[in-house]
Amino acid sequence: FFFEAWNSMIEAPLFTPSEKDLKDGVSYFSSIHAKHSVPIAKFKLPTSVLAESIDKTRRLYEVLQKHKLPANPKPLRQIAAPGHEERTYQMDNVKWEVGWEEYKPRIKKSDSTVLQGGVATAIQALATTSVADVTGPRPEDVQRAVWQQIGTDPPMHVPHVPMALLHSESETFSLNNLKSLLDWLPEPAARLKSSKLYIGDWKVVVPWHTTEHDMYSIHYHHFGKPKTWYAVHPKHAKKLEDYMMHCFPDLHSDCPAFWRHKSTMIHPDNLEALGIDVHTTVQTEGEAVVIFPYVYHSGLGHGLHVAEMAHFAPLDWIPFGLRASECICPKSKDAARINVKRFSHFLDKGACLTIYSELACSDWIDGDYFLSGSHQAHPCFERVAGQRVWLYYSKEAATWHISSQLDGKQMRAFIVGNQSPLAQGTCKWMVVNPRTRSWEEQSITVHHVILELGCRKSFKVDRFISGNYQMQGMHDGKPYYIRMDTMKKKGARKRGAADEDSDDYPTLYCFWRDELKMWQVASQLGSDAARAYNAEPTALPNHLSTSWRVANPVTERWDEVELPMSVRLPQHCPVCINVHFELPPEHSDWLNGWYALAGVWGARPYYVRKSEQEQTFLYWHVDCQEWQFSDGLGSDDPVAYSAQNAPNPCTVTTAWNALLQPRGNWQLLKMEAVGSWESLSVKMDDDHAPDVHLDAIYSVRGIHDGRPYYGSPSGYAMPAANQLFLYWSRPKEKWVIAAELGPSEGHATNKDDAPMPWQITSPWKVHDGGKRWRK
Repeated sequence: FFFEAWNSMIEAPLFTPSEKDLKDGVSYFSSIHAKHSVPIAKFKLPTSVLAESIDKTRRLYEVLQKHKLPANPKPLRQIAAPGHEERTYQMDNVKWEVGWEEYKPRIKKSDSTVLQGGVATAIQALATTSVADVTGPRPEDVQRAVWQQIGTDPPMHVPHVPMALLHSESETFSLNNLKSLLDWLPEPAARLKSSKLYIGDWKVVVPWHTTEHDMYSIHYHHFGKPKTWYAVHPKHAKKLEDYMMHCFPDLHSDCPAFWRHKSTMIHPDNLEALGIDVHTTVQTEGEAVVIFPYVYHSGLGHGLHVAEMAHFAPLDWIPFGLRASECICPKSKDAARINVKRFSHFLDKGACLTIYSELACSDWIDGDYFLSGSHQAHPCFERVAGQRVWLYYSKEAATWHISSQLDGKQMRAFIVGNQSPLAQGTCKWMVVNPRTRSWEEQSITVHHVILELGCRKSFKVDRFISGNYQMQGMHDGKPYYIRMDTMKKKGARKRGAADEDSDDYPTLYCFWRDELKMWQVASQLGSDAARAYNAEPTALPNHLSTSWRVANPVTERWDEVELPMSVRLPQHCPVCINVHFELPPEHSDWLNGWYALAGVWGARPYYVRKSEQEQTFLYWHVDCQEWQFSDGLGSDDPVAYSAQNAPNPCTVTTAWNALLQPRGNWQLLKMEAVGSWESLSVKMDDDHAPDVHLDAIYSVRGIHDGRPYYGSPSGYAMPAANQLFLYWSRPKEKWVIAAELGPSEGHATNKDDAPMPWQITSPWKVHDGGKRWRK
């Protein structure tokens, strides 16, 4: 038996962070992930950070040597059975009652078995009192011995011991105090954040798996023998999953995500033979290993060792979490689960856009798309959640396509007419109706994410470089942006405001200059005459620190300036707004009512109230710098306006100037605008209706019969429907949960005339799937 993969595996990089780096350890590890395309990395922590845990480590070591193993959780014996392919194993854990004094002779015996294999020259017994006693044979020799003896004399390990050795109150670094998105979680999901100890033995293996919800994990080696890690880059994940399904068909038939059970071990040689690159590292005392998102990893112990691990979730984890497959087996019912969609509004979308359509099946093409690369020299976007869908430019067709494949097959939609780059706003698309499978012309709205480049400095640079930048395309392998604000106040009703010279606010580009390895702001794309630059090699400009070098237009010198780049997203705005003005009875229906989000105009959301006679628009007028109500988008004849520079109408606090008819005089009126952008959770009593499954998170989608309606995500609905809708039916005068909007009786109804569904207090009538309706 020969371990062939040792020389061909890729060695994981080693980093030596400073104490300052670890003060915000999550950001530091996230930056390593962004700058280095590796699945796993090793970190040598500074001794100053570890000093606080030394006493705890020594005390625990003495407990393990002189007394017995922890009583809770129970130790486990690891049983290995051969898989369908050579050098593949199905692992199982069996609880084992054993005292430490009884187990110590087994430790010595396991060490001698390595010697008997003729692969090591010296392995010391572990029944010593020295924490530093970690000497042993070469790592490759130990690995050969482990693989030769898998399946014989089952080893012991104790996972998930609820104990932390790295000081929890440490101001510098603590695995139990990593600040990330997990801090937002309620119990019991928050227990993912808590660090846990792991006690392993000689020959204990860590089967191939990804971490819970494909998030980050960190593993610190406190003391004992080394540990070998294997990891596979996410680009090979699908190939590895296919191979695991081939080797373990019975496990796959029981659970589509059976690798979550941590029950499959595969020799690295097998993966190398399939063209899957395997990364490896040997971890010793004082070193930490970080597993990055969606990385399949495994490992094996060289002998008795104690490690501490924890999960954490920076912002860049969210796209991985949204696509992570989760085990739904009964054995995982107690597993901590996260509704990753709760974090979707945090998603860093510096190169993203959002698509809205008028299709009833909103999950067909709707959603948030992130920049996944380039295709035919144009940006290529991939949808964040749901079925995999791409938005890309086709040179052959000279238009933009939405398709489930990049080769043009299984096309779902394309823009009518030539459009490059992709324009913001609403335009006509040809779309395949997912129900009839026929082509239809539809209005689709594309919301580009806007980057806000601000400034905090004494000299005036607001016109010089600040503003809103919209992504336009790719330059030197990264997205570039164009400043889109006109900031030109025309004075139509500004009572004497003079026109300003538009040359003072020229078009500017924010782009990556690969030749100089820096981000620049300049008046021309690729220009050498930059107004500002930042030399941090990040993927997107909004990942940069706030410190830029700016050519001061006053002193004509380069100054260090704080220029924070933030992202403004359409979903930071309410999807529906209920507008209410205090008006006399004869004007009660004038502007009051529900307005639905219709798109982005003037770099801000605009809303429309539709009736049988007319449409009323609520929008931000860029030229006049005010919020307006009018009968046309961008009209010069508004019926109400407010000059407060608010991000959306709900945040306007000042009075509105309103032109009341028929007298035709302007009055100051106070407006109340309540926005709805939250999701709601539907939870039924399953004992009353066991055959009906309406439980889901329903998100607001728009206006139906004068009130907001909500839709469940695809795949969460009952088997009889791909998606469910919760809406108010004006003809039936009741709330309905159904598979489609319209006159259907649906699956559940309620005649409570509450303005919002969460205000309903009376019981619902639910169809039981047969012939009966139950309350």
